[in-house]
Amino acid sequence: MPDTRALKWSKRFFIFALCLCGGIVALVQIATKNVKFDVSIVTGNNMPAVSVKTNLPEGLEISISLAKGNAENGEAGTIVANAQRATVKSGSISYAPFTHNGKPFPGGAYVAWLTTIPWKNQPEQIQKKLKLYDIKSEFLDREVKFKLPDISKNDRELWLALER
Repeated sequence: MPDTRALKWSKRFFIFALCLCGGIVALVQIATKNVKFDVSIVTGNNMPAVSVKTNLPEGLEISISLAKGNAENGEAGTIVANAQRATVKSGSISYAPFTHNGKPFPGGAYVAWLTTIPWKNQPEQIQKKLKLYDIKSEFLDREVKFKLPDISKNDRELWLALER
């Protein structure tokens, strides 16, 4: 007949070990966050306005550029709007509407590129906060594809003007 006291102690040790491991897993989950980065693009009047909802740290600077997309494969082509920079404030970022010399962009495929400088070059206070996130890359680099509708017969002329 087996020793029941030894069996009870081995069960207690097993339960203790499970609780200890569960506590360590819970601690790791508390210590790291998944990055939330939701981009929305409002294309009213073919002057795209981009906004971002994120849980990245307050004060992080994120740049955005627009490129004309390649209709065949959806990849970005010529840059059509120079970078705008903005910082995370209260979990969001808003960029001013993009224009082409104050005029609407022609209809077609576009790509918005959102990037940061490398994490190691961020200010020290931002670097400390970034260590709490589950980030595998050296910097943020997101690409968002979108389309603008054809708005006039002059779209061809607008496209040609973008390439000058």
